[in-house]
Amino acid sequence: MSHNKGTFNMIVKTQFCLLIFIALFSCHSVAGAIDSQENEVILKAVKEVGNSKLFTVKLKDGSDLVLLDIEGLAYLDDMILGYTERLKRDGLDIAATDGIGTFSIPSDSDAPSAAIRYPTSAYKWPEGLIPYQIDSSLSNQARQDFLYAVDHWNSNTQVHLVPRTAQQDYISVVDGGGCSSWIGRSGGRQTLTLARNCGRGAAVHEIGHAVGFFHEQTRTDRDRYIDILWQNIQSNMSYNFQKITRQQGLDHQDYDYHSIMHYRTNAFGVGNRTTIRIKDSNVDASRIGNGQQLSNGDLNATAYIYGDNDTSECTTMELQNGQSLSLNGAINSEQCFKLKLPSNSKSYQVVTQADNGDADLFVRHNAFATKSMFDCKSDGENSNESCSGDIEEGYLYINLFAYQAFTNLTLTANFEVSPVPNDCLVFDLIAGQQTNVTVSAKNSMCFKLSVTDPMFEIDFRTEGGIGDADLYIKKDNKATLDNFDCKSVQQTSNESCTLAAEVGDYYIRVYAWNDIKDVKLTATVRASGNNQKIYHGELLTNKQVDIQPNNE
Repeated sequence: MSHNKGTFNMIVKTQFCLLIFIALFSCHSVAGAIDSQENEVILKAVKEVGNSKLFTVKLKDGSDLVLLDIEGLAYLDDMILGYTERLKRDGLDIAATDGIGTFSIPSDSDAPSAAIRYPTSAYKWPEGLIPYQIDSSLSNQARQDFLYAVDHWNSNTQVHLVPRTAQQDYISVVDGGGCSSWIGRSGGRQTLTLARNCGRGAAVHEIGHAVGFFHEQTRTDRDRYIDILWQNIQSNMSYNFQKITRQQGLDHQDYDYHSIMHYRTNAFGVGNRTTIRIKDSNVDASRIGNGQQLSNGDLNATAYIYGDNDTSECTTMELQNGQSLSLNGAINSEQCFKLKLPSNSKSYQVVTQADNGDADLFVRHNAFATKSMFDCKSDGENSNESCSGDIEEGYLYINLFAYQAFTNLTLTANFEVSPVPNDCLVFDLIAGQQTNVTVSAKNSMCFKLSVTDPMFEIDFRTEGGIGDADLYIKKDNKATLDNFDCKSVQQTSNESCTLAAEVGDYYIRVYAWNDIKDVKLTATVRASGNNQKIYHGELLTNKQVDIQPNNE
C-alpha cells in the first residue's frame, strides 16, 4: 500500500465543507476558530470549567481555539485533534497542498460543495483502505453497531474498512466513556471509542471523523442557516460550538441539515433546551442529527476525497446461511452478494456449479470484493469454482463475474460456527472476594454479582493459575460467547472487564479455552462521591445519554 505524500483531499465535513488546519510536528487538524461574536462566550467556558482542563491554543493567524485536554489528548467535542502538549508548544498552522502555511482555493468546478482548503497528504487513507481492529473491551452492542457502520460505509462509498492484518496505521475500536475519534489518518494506532449506548448513527458518525470529516455546523456560513442559542448551552460545553472563520475558509453551495455529521438541535442543552435553531421553516428539526445513514451530501463529499464508488452498479443481495441460488449471467457481467457472519463464526465456503460458461468467484471479508481486491479468488476455466477459509464476525462479500456467459448456475454460501459451550450452573459472586475457578477445556463456570445500590463502576478480573481463561460479562442476562456487554479474550488467564455500575444483576462467564486450574476471579465495585464523570466525546457518560446521533 503506497503512502504517497502528494496532495491529499481531506474534508472538514460541513456538507462537504473542506477545511484543514495542521498542528506543526503533530498529525491532527482542527475544526474552528473563535470569532469576535463568540469570543466572550467561549472564553467564559474556560474560566468555569477549571478542573476539566480546557485550554486555548493559538493559530498562526493570531486567532484562538479552545480545546479540552483529556489524558493528554486535545478534544473538540468528540473529535481528537492532537496531543495537548504539542499543540500548546507548537500552535497550529494552516496547511496547503504543499504543507506550507499558505493556501489556494479550488474552483467551483473542482469543489463538490462548501469546499474550503486542500489539506496535506498525511491525513488521507491511501487507496481509501482503513484497517480496523476491534478491542476485546468493546461491548456486544457497540460491536454490532460498528459492524453496521462498516457495512454502510463499504456499501455506499469508495472507502473500504477492513480487518487489520499487519498494517502500521489502523483504527482500534475500543470501549470508552463515550463516542469519539481522531480526524483522518493520524499514523500508527488511533482509537475510535464507542460506549455501549452510542448507537448505529454514532458509529457511522465516528467513522466519518476517521475518514476526515468535521462537524457540519462548524461551517463558515452557518449563520445563514442556523442560530446558535448560546444562553441555552451548558456553560462548560460552549467551546464545542466554535465555527470556521472567513480567514480559514470559503464555502460553496448549500448547507446540509441532514448530514450524519450534524449535531442534534438540543446538543449540550441545559435541561434539554434547543441550542441550534433552524432558520429554514421547511426543515424538520426533529430529523437533524438523528440519522443512521450518510446523506447525499456526505456521499458526494466522500467521493470528492476518495473517488466514486466503483461497486455502485453491482447491487448487493444479502444471503442466508446455506442458501442456494440459481443464476444466469451475460458475458462480462457481475453479481454481488453478502453473507452476515455471527460472532462465533469459524469458517466459510462459497461454491458455484454449472455445466456451461465460465464464472469467476471473488470473496472478501468486511469489504466489497472486486477482480482486483479480494481475500480469495477462484477463476478456473469453467463455472465450477469454490472459496473457503477461516473467518470471523462481520460480512462476507461475494462477487461473481461472468468471464463467459452462463445459465442455471448454482451459488451456495455457508459458514460454520464454534460450538456453544455447555450451559453452566450460576454461583453467587461476592464483591471483593476472590473465587477459585477450575474448568476443563471448552467448558464454563458461571457467576452472578448483584448490585443493590447505585455505584460508580465494576471491575471484573481473572488472574493467575494455569491455562487460558476468557471472561464474558452481561447485565441482567446470562453471558454467552456471542451475547455479552464486555469480553476479554487474551491468550492467558489475565483478563479484565470494567463496566459502569448500575443497580441489577451482572452475569459472569469464565470460559476455558483450554484446561484452566486455580484461576482467581474477583469483582471490585467502586463508589464515587462525584456523580459527574469526565466528559469524553458526545456522550454524557454519567447518564449514558446519546445526544448525537440516536440509537433506534
